Amino acid sequence: MSLGILAMTVGILVSCGGVKKYHATLYDTALKWMTDEYITANMTNNSMIPESRESPGSIINTIRTESEFENAFTTFPKELDFEKEMLILYFFTGDIIIHKITGERAFSYRIKKISFANEVLNLTLAKKALVKGPTGSPPTQECLVVAMDKLDYSAINVSLIYD
Repeated sequence: MSLGILAMTVGILVSCGGVKKYHATLYDTALKWMTDEYITANMTNNSMIPESRESPGSIINTIRTESEFENAFTTFPKELDFEKEMLILYFFTGDIIIHKITGERAFSYRIKKISFANEVLNLTLAKKALVKGPTGSPPTQECLVVAMDKLDYSAINVSLIYD
């Protein structure tokens, strides 16, 4: 009987992909809460904005203090305790995001997996289609924000995959 409970517990932990372990929450509309200066300073390569052509394809930032937070955000949907929490910001150039007929968002995002080992934090984020049919928009700046337990890491990797 105890072996069965152990197997169930391991199965639950593996299926959560670390999201619950690190109390992680994803915010996929974070740009609307950011200062214009911070967005401009973190511009990613976007062929529709000529001045961004020399920018990197993606940028990862970590916010660990109230001061860093105030520099980046005008508001946020959650009260944060920077003694215990941090924000991981993943800026990138998005592709097709709006349904051409209904105007609805064509994709949603979620945290697929979080792992932390040997001082390396790995975040895997997943993008999933919400609607079928014609979609399209010019490439645009996007930012996914993960609020999670504060960790001391020496390197971070963020990957965005399609579900």
